Amino acid sequence: MKKTDNRILELADLQKVLLSTCTYLNRPIRKNQLIKMVTELFECNTVKEVEFALLDLIEQGKLQQKDYFITTPEFAADWNGTITAADEGIIKFLLTLGEEAKHDLFFNVYAKEPLTPHNFFKYIGMKYPALLRRADTALAYMEQLNNHFPFELNNAFYAELNDYPANRWFTKFFDSPDCRILIRNIFSGRNYANFQIVLLPGKKKSYKKAYKDYEEFQNNITSLFNRDVKIQVRRSLVTIPFSQKKRK
Repeated sequence: MKKTDNRILELADLQKVLLSTCTYLNRPIRKNQLIKMVTELFECNTVKEVEFALLDLIEQGKLQQKDYFITTPEFAADWNGTITAADEGIIKFLLTLGEEAKHDLFFNVYAKEPLTPHNFFKYIGMKYPALLRRADTALAYMEQLNNHFPFELNNAFYAELNDYPANRWFTKFFDSPDCRILIRNIFSGRNYANFQIVLLPGKKKSYKKAYKDYEEFQNNITSLFNRDVKIQVRRSLVTIPFSQKKRK
């Protein structure tokens, strides 16, 4: 067995980490990605120990497995069984945020204190709330826009926000189950808006649909702002780190 610097939790505590992770995610996650999240992002135990803890939870019915994917029973009860490339892309993006979260939470990328599901997902909920809201992603983004722009948004935006879920562009776009972009950052100023967009790959690592969705966002986001607002939109791809371990 390979040596690890991870903290070693007892079985019951390790299972709490697994259950909390799946509950916070509120979407299906590949078994190997869940194990990676626990062993690398949260720095708990070994792969074999997490596999055993996960198998035990599935046998108890506290987690459910469909093909290669893990969900909570509560999520599975209302789930149609569809896994989209967007689901997988968001998980991949979350796995890249370990150092960012440590920097913002502990003011030190290399802090010895490990991330936990509680503090990590609390951070995600504050910084990227839409990622934890699979069913009403558009509403989460509109709430962010409303908080960022006190004067720049137009009547069309407020009509869509107040009538959510309305059959309008922003709602249909971001509530689409397989929307391939996410808003990473929003920078705001008087009559100024800057969006940093992350493109999510498809199941075959293709970004074709992501680029198409990015162009649609670029072409339509101006319809929610007053005419005198200068809008910039920039893009980046998901970058998957080789490991969340501390570099020495």
